[in-house]
Amino acid sequence: MYAPFRPSPPPKQNVWAFFIMGTDGSGSKDLRTAMLSGIQAQEAPPAMDAKKSPLTAALYSAALPGLGQSYAQDWSLSWKSLAFAGAEVSLWVIYASYIHWADNRTARFEQYADANWDVTRYVDWIIQWQSQLNAGSTWSRDQIIVNPNAANPWDRIDWTRLNQCEEEIAQAVGNGFTHRLPPRPQQQYYELIGKYPQYGGGWNDASGFTPGNILTDNVSPNFLIYRDMRGGANEMYNIARTASLVIVANHVLSALEAAWEVSRANRTVEARAELRPVMRGGGFVEFVPHVDVKLRL
Repeated sequence: MYAPFRPSPPPKQNVWAFFIMGTDGSGSKDLRTAMLSGIQAQEAPPAMDAKKSPLTAALYSAALPGLGQSYAQDWSLSWKSLAFAGAEVSLWVIYASYIHWADNRTARFEQYADANWDVTRYVDWIIQWQSQLNAGSTWSRDQIIVNPNAANPWDRIDWTRLNQCEEEIAQAVGNGFTHRLPPRPQQQYYELIGKYPQYGGGWNDASGFTPGNILTDNVSPNFLIYRDMRGGANEMYNIARTASLVIVANHVLSALEAAWEVSRANRTVEARAELRPVMRGGGFVEFVPHVDVKLRL
């Protein structure tokens, strides 16, 4: 038979004790061993959850901000995952919108330039004032405008010769000639004609434009209108560019935060209190309080 022997040893010890004996009056070793094994198996603490990978979390968020935060939370949505994902969507909307608006404004100011600025008019202005711009310059109109019957002004020009003419005039110090005009439709073509007074003579309302106006930035109204139009488009491109930089930053920050969150979750402390059976002499089993602490790094 099996019978509990006494509730505990002396009061100072917080244990439970049982006496196990066989029917013949002696302790049954096999039975005690089986009982202890069963108790220990029941009291063993469960295994810790598997660790998550900080690198995996970082890669998830690098690909899609907020995804690594969801991975860290067992694929559940958290305010962090929603915040990073929401920022991503908002930033892309801002970027796409401002690129669209900037492209539309660019198309408008290029149309305005083609309608109001003429490279052949610019060449005629140079030839008219070249003796004042550089007394040693001897270029003629026919040397630069080589296809006078072409439909578009920019197709009538020998651009290499135009740049050679500009280079020669620029050798005279202090006349304001600082740039060489690239062929249309290069981006620099549209930028230079509305940025530098050197090209003021090519506008269709610049009949009174003289070399002295280059140095004083005294340009025609159409030049100023075009400058503002181009500036407005550039401002929108700048906003879109800033949004693209913030998009990259959002990816980086989300990746770093996801890796940190997983690393922090991996470094947890698990504590478990239990009564462990200890075999004593004479057939006694004592249940001794035990605290199991595990630090997961």
